[in-house]
Amino acid sequence: MKTLRVILVDQLSENISSLNDLNSKQDTILMCEVQEECTYVKHHQKKLVFMLATMRHFAKTLIAKGYKLIYVQLDDPLNTGSLLGEVKRIVQLHGFEKLVVTWPGEYRILQYFKQLRQTKIISVEIREDDRF
Repeated sequence: MKTLRVILVDQLSENISSLNDLNSKQDTILMCEVQEECTYVKHHQKKLVFMLATMRHFAKTLIAKGYKLIYVQLDDPLNTGSLLGEVKRIVQLHGFEKLVVTWPGEYRILQYFKQLRQTKIISVEIREDDRF
């Protein structure tokens, strides 16, 4: 089954439950820089730069280790500006059948994935965050 595994900005670790059983031939990791995450509350500009730099560095690490990765940059002209919009766009563009994500640290992000599950566009598995 063609699976999309979403890594969120506060989940930059290879030791995360959403990657536990990754199949390197069928699975793809998705990371997205989106305007919504930069503006939903006021952030210090240095924090935003740090978040984006950290995401980009982790993405390079994953690619160097041979993982299939889709990385959507903030300035991508096709970027919808929202996490849910990007997930839907990538799912439809690449025909993924299943989405796996580790339980988000923020309630509003969790609601995005629960909403996506209800649309029946894709099977959504939300795994426990076992890092703590």
